[in-house]
Order: sequence, then structure tokens, then C-alpha cells
Amino acid sequence: MTVVVQLRPREDRPAREIVAERVRVSRDGRYLLLDELDGAERPVRPELVRQILPGGAARGSGQGMSVRQARHRHKFAYGPWTRGEDRRLLRLRGEGTSLDELSQHLGRSKGAVRDRLRKLQRDA
Repeated sequence: MTVVVQLRPREDRPAREIVAERVRVSRDGRYLLLDELDGAERPVRPELVRQILPGGAARGSGQGMSVRQARHRHKFAYGPWTRGEDRRLLRLRGEGTSLDELSQHLGRSKGAVRDRLRKLQRDA
């Protein structure tokens, strides 16, 4: 996932925003940034993540949406999936529930629901 991260000022640099392309969300909902120098993952405080950029979109493209904006539309946007949500997703989909309805029931975007279904089917 690509995000815009607010860097706080330090003695050696002013405050600025950077585009971080190698970020993932851990199972407990933390943002982890891959440090390309040593390969370690560094936690990023959620309040410093300013914008989620879909599919590596350039920051000025207008396609990005802040986490707050996304959660206004979808209550659990960008949060970790629980086992209970996974079971509910599979049960509802097995009953023939549409992606639109699943999105509404789970408080997630259609894309998030579709991607989670793919992951669960791949891991099965």
C-alpha cells in the first residue's frame, strides 16, 4: 500500500510529508513501513498517516483519500480483518449476498471485500 506520512520536525530537518510505498497493515492494525536500508519494518503511528493512495497513485493525482474520509464512508476502512468478520463474509457470500450488500454489512469498501474474498479463497 502507498501512503503519505507526516514527518515531524527534528533538529536536522523541517516537518514534511513523504510518500511511502512499502507500507502494510499488521494483524493488530498498525502501519508498518519497510526500511529499505536494513529490511526491517518500522511502526508508523496511525495519526501520522495522512492519505492512502490507491494503486501507487501519485500524490497530486486527486485519487487519494484520507483515512478519516474513508472511515466516514466505510466504518472499518483500512482496519484489520477479524476472524469473526472473515467467517461472516464467507457465510454471507455463500448465501448469495452481493458485493454491495457485503460492503454495507461489514462497513468496508467493495474493493476491500472483493480482495478479502480472494485472499480467503487463495488461503483455503
